Amino acid sequence: MELDFETLIKAAEVRSREDVTLLSEKQNPTDYNPVAQTAEYMRRAIQFEEAWDTTIGKARDALLRTDAKSLYLDFLVDLSDSINRQDSKAARLAEVLGQVGLRGLGLDSHQLHIVDPSRGGTKWRVQLDLSSIQSHLDEHIVGSTFLTELSASGARWHGRTPLIAASDVSQHVSAVPIPARFFKRSVPFVLNNAAGALFSNQGAEPKYDNLFNPKPDEALLRWMLIDPSYQEELEPEDYRRCLGSAMDVGQFKFDLDYLLKTNKRTPDVIFRDGSLFPQDAYLENLAIDNRRGEFTREAIREMLSCLSYVTQVNTIYCGVAKAVQLKVYSAVLDWFIARQIDSSWGVGSYSITE
Repeated sequence: MELDFETLIKAAEVRSREDVTLLSEKQNPTDYNPVAQTAEYMRRAIQFEEAWDTTIGKARDALLRTDAKSLYLDFLVDLSDSINRQDSKAARLAEVLGQVGLRGLGLDSHQLHIVDPSRGGTKWRVQLDLSSIQSHLDEHIVGSTFLTELSASGARWHGRTPLIAASDVSQHVSAVPIPARFFKRSVPFVLNNAAGALFSNQGAEPKYDNLFNPKPDEALLRWMLIDPSYQEELEPEDYRRCLGSAMDVGQFKFDLDYLLKTNKRTPDVIFRDGSLFPQDAYLENLAIDNRRGEFTREAIREMLSCLSYVTQVNTIYCGVAKAVQLKVYSAVLDWFIARQIDSSWGVGSYSITE
């Protein structure tokens, strides 16, 4: 059937890569409010800007001189002591401790053991194996200080202006009207789209080249057009994850074919909107025997193709994420400010994003 893509896209609900990730993590996708999410980002940005000249600026200067390994050990000990004293924020502190210690630093349950309250109780308990934790930190933390100041150098470009590329992906949710004898029927579908840009300085004026694929072929339509049969075959969670992986496949293919293997000069740096790793980032998902598993496996293959090619052409390939689940730095910085810089700063508030 011929599709009038232009008309359908104009009537579509447009989602970003981040929107799809958030939707897949929620039990009820209708709960997501993009306006509220944007307002929250802006609120944090304003807080950060207001605190920069005083609180955060002081923390930055101090952390340029603070030993990273000692800082993380002090963080783990202090939060554990607060939890064992049954601080009023014990549940929140236990969550932060688990995020940084277990998920972030990779400590095991023998090194850091968090005991939940018994049923009907409120008492949390934490046990630390300090000597083992210190050895783990010595092996896994690189660098002498928590913050290290780096200076940019043009030596890599050998005196020329670097060519910088970027890519993004979006998702359009729409419906195709199907004629019927007695009623009007619309069949929903999802259309993914990837695009990018090249940026360079030519004299005093910057130059942008926009890139996209104007002629969808069969291989492209496989990840680009998600028809209703997917929703009929898959459980709701599998379907949402499948949509996210399809976006990943498209963006990786675009990065490889239209940025890295372009007929023009290969970019020196690529900024990819979103993480470098596919959204369906749990290893067991690649073994699922349905369309979700197929797209997960394909996303991993396309990621590896990009990473393999950038090593050959010496391109810097960057993933830029606006929000991440794993807290490794912001929680410790948050704690450091509260303990060393400003006692009114609340531990666990996460005014600073990762």
